[in-house]
Amino acid sequence: MDYSAFTEEAHRLFLTDYSSELNRNGILQPTKNRDPIFPPWLGIEYESMEMDRAKYFLYYTSIHLCLKSWDPKNILNILVVGAGRGRLVDFCNECLNEFNISGTVHVLEVNTCANNLLKQKFDGDSKVVIHEPIAIRTVKEIESAISSNHCDSKLTNLAKTKCVDLFVSELFGSFGDNEFVAEILSASVKLFGKHSESGLPLCTSIPESYTTYICAIHSKTLGKYFKENPSEQLHVLGLPRDTTFLTQIADVYTASCTSRLDNTKHNVIFHRKSGTEDITWTGLAGYFRAKLYGELYIDTRPTAKQNTYFWESAFFPLTNDFTPSCQTVTVSISRICKKVKSKQILDVKYPQLKMWYEWTCPEGTSTHNANGKHHILYL
Repeated sequence: MDYSAFTEEAHRLFLTDYSSELNRNGILQPTKNRDPIFPPWLGIEYESMEMDRAKYFLYYTSIHLCLKSWDPKNILNILVVGAGRGRLVDFCNECLNEFNISGTVHVLEVNTCANNLLKQKFDGDSKVVIHEPIAIRTVKEIESAISSNHCDSKLTNLAKTKCVDLFVSELFGSFGDNEFVAEILSASVKLFGKHSESGLPLCTSIPESYTTYICAIHSKTLGKYFKENPSEQLHVLGLPRDTTFLTQIADVYTASCTSRLDNTKHNVIFHRKSGTEDITWTGLAGYFRAKLYGELYIDTRPTAKQNTYFWESAFFPLTNDFTPSCQTVTVSISRICKKVKSKQILDVKYPQLKMWYEWTCPEGTSTHNANGKHHILYL
């Protein structure tokens, strides 16, 4: 199948909407990346995200193509994880009706305000089941909650039957989106998805996987900011107009959305661009590309394939005024995720997981944010 028309349309929508966003709000200033579920999102944040037409065009197309290939003789059970205000629920519902597929759209949303809106929106719709607000963090936590009768009966039944054929989620990438994507979605699949007798998933996930990328950059604006505000914290920001890309945009790792991501140190070999010999590296800009379905991707990299603007660059600042003397430079990035000891379950104020990045540039020098000393994210 030729996906190029979908890709081109998404890029066109992105160009139009990003230009409007810049005129409206300007370039996003450096902001420390925050915990994904607490404090909860505000309504205005959902509104801003939903203005990204290219992203939702790609999601609708992915869901439409997936359900188009489904045999309508078979019942289809869908689980939307992190439904927000329900755009993906709408898409799933519309496609079920279009292709005359019998099935149910189960909905998980931890944000209480968003969850209440979903209940109002889909009240009376027999195909949609809005579960009580709950955070999917670890398999053990949910299993403990079920065994102690802390989950609603419908979710308990969903976990017992493990009948979900299709997972759909707006959690789709790291380095600027939700840094716990792999943990949340893999736990959801483990808890509720169909599996073979040998334990292999028999379900589909939209997104299917994502790849993270980094690139060395120089910016006088960011250099001045981080001189005045020294930091070894992961930030999210819009790159200023004086940004120079000093290397290729290199991939760091690829993660499946149906399995846990191991703690691994990743070495990236950069090839310095010609003419950048005397330029200091301000930091590492981070991006991701998420594979939704088939050859449909959401891409945050600043290339001709970029097709979403809501997720800006992740940024790993460098504190050592590094100016490379060699043509190639090795940079290391480690992602560490660990369980948090907590006797509380199902309370978003008490995290179950913690995650941080450590980065070294160049390899062999001191490590930024070693042991999460300066920045840890919690789930």
